[in-house]
Order: sequence, then structure tokens, then C-alpha cells
Amino acid sequence: MCLLKEFQVANPCLVIVPPPVLEQWSDAFQKLMPAANVIVYAGSKEAREIIQRYEFYNEDGVCMVQIALTTFDTLNLVMHKH
Repeated sequence: MCLLKEFQVANPCLVIVPPPVLEQWSDAFQKLMPAANVIVYAGSKEAREIIQRYEFYNEDGVCMVQIALTTFDTLNLVMHKH
């Protein structure tokens, strides 16, 4: 968390990992940066829509996510949905 502030990293910070290690990365962030708002952006289309709707922004439209953790496969799906 201190590194994000020290280097003035803009939120959210996108971290893309291989699918087999997604949960390990999530666990590592929880252990190393327990105060950070980390979301795992993965799952079905419906699950991702719920994550977007309820976890990305607060009631005022301010981004709450500090670290978005996903896979290339999920990112590819989202990028090509249009």
C-alpha cells in the first residue's frame, strides 16, 4: 500500500496474471496489503457485470478499486465484447 502512495500510482492498478495463479495473487495481496481494495475481476459475464456494478464505484461514482486483478483471457473477453 505504501508503494502505491509513494510512487503515486493512479487507481486502479491493473494486474494481469495467468489463470492458474489468480487466487494465489489474490491471497498474496490480502496478506501483503490488507488495507488495499483489491478485486478479482473474473468469472462469467454476469459475475463480471455484478463486480462492475457493485465493487468498482461507490454511490457518488468514485472509483473504489485500488488493484484490479484479472487474467488475459478475461481482459480479452471484455475488450472484444463490442
